Amino acid sequence: MSASPAFLEFRSVRKTYDQRTMVVRDFNLDVQRGEFVTLLGPSGSGKTTVLMMLAGFEGVTGGSITVDGHPITRTPPYKRNIGMVFQNYALFPHMSVAGNLAYPLRLRKLPRAQIEARVKQYLKLIELEAFGERQPGQLSGGQRQRVALARALIFEPTLVLMDEPLGALDKKLREQMQFEITRLHEELGFTVIYVTHDQTEALTMSSRIAVFNQGVVQQFAAPSALYETPANAFVASFIGENNLIPATGIALENECGIGEIVWSTVFAYNKDTIGAKVPTSLKDLFDTQGLPGKRALRKRAQVNLEWALLADGVPADQVYTTLATSEGQQRAFDKLATIRDDIVWFDSWSQAPQLLNDGGAIMVQSANGRFFDAINREKKPFVIVWDGNVFDLDAWGIVKGTPRKDLALDFVRFTTSTKALAGFQDVAYGPPRKSSMALVDPAVVEHLPSTHVDKGIKADGIFWADYGETLGEKFNEWLLQ
Repeated sequence: MSASPAFLEFRSVRKTYDQRTMVVRDFNLDVQRGEFVTLLGPSGSGKTTVLMMLAGFEGVTGGSITVDGHPITRTPPYKRNIGMVFQNYALFPHMSVAGNLAYPLRLRKLPRAQIEARVKQYLKLIELEAFGERQPGQLSGGQRQRVALARALIFEPTLVLMDEPLGALDKKLREQMQFEITRLHEELGFTVIYVTHDQTEALTMSSRIAVFNQGVVQQFAAPSALYETPANAFVASFIGENNLIPATGIALENECGIGEIVWSTVFAYNKDTIGAKVPTSLKDLFDTQGLPGKRALRKRAQVNLEWALLADGVPADQVYTTLATSEGQQRAFDKLATIRDDIVWFDSWSQAPQLLNDGGAIMVQSANGRFFDAINREKKPFVIVWDGNVFDLDAWGIVKGTPRKDLALDFVRFTTSTKALAGFQDVAYGPPRKSSMALVDPAVVEHLPSTHVDKGIKADGIFWADYGETLGEKFNEWLLQ
């Protein structure tokens, strides 16, 4: 990188919420103007907290943040001139597409003619010129995310922050939007700080990547450097290509784990506040008579529709064939409707432990890692219910013809060893190899998804690639009814 002064500087930045546990520890980072920097790490590693401190939505416990030579730690969010792109789009539903794009310009009191010209320019830039008068609800997920991106760019911000902006899209749309974001970055040259836990997004889009674990940056380097010369075992095991594999339980049924990790979507309750009767199954989540109180679910079709069918008695091996039919889809929405008045919707997994801790809901859905961290690191009195968990195998692969095949094969040998796979417990991922489970700390065995795959179903990535956008639109329409 150039020796010129950094455009964005983090110096010894720290963050704690309870004055005991450091969520971010001694964070230092230099970003050059025009770079695309990704903060990459597992759930709960601190990357989103860093982004929120940069945006001004979270206070800084210690250290300093400087942009273009100016300290911003004490600057309110609305004076930082930062564009933000969220996972859930955050578009104004009562405004047209053009109205959404014009809004930040009107706030800055630009002349009307200039606003109209710039809105027209950015509609052309995102290839939605004919959609200016449509409402956000009339757009597909990919189109809405393009509008959200354009709104974050149209007022020419100093920085653009993106918090897992593609997480709500299905696989095909994610790939399309990766290309769109990269194209706009190359064309306009803005500086991006991008947060994701998806290795593929990070490796294909970034100038440099900061790999996080437990609030500490493990390595900050170009994608090729991370892949070829990882700084430590965590970086070596975490960096890789992430693919959906149509091979249910391949490494759980055999002794042949090839780089997979197991994770699940579950729900949990707080044993200190739940009362005398506790939930033990997915049906309890849908039983508002026997267990009255709010249920917190992430606002998306995926998992919620599977859970509705499972709770309605559909056998696990028939969930996706049922959900592929219009009758099955209606059955799922009808089951969800039975608890609709008791649902608290949220947008990010990071909100889940807080909802459970603060009493915002008596049962809360999340990725198992969020609850794992709260239970083991923060000693929260949470209990995970594994019945009906939707688990998946994330995996990496080595590209054919890679120039450093020897290093790649060494990486494979290390990551697929029984002992190395057992180490995934430290980031709340379950080992896919049975022999690895014998090496896992007995205190955390019950919190790992590998122990509970027989109580759930394997997420069908191919199904969601085919039906994700359609079911996502139906789900959003159902929410608005």
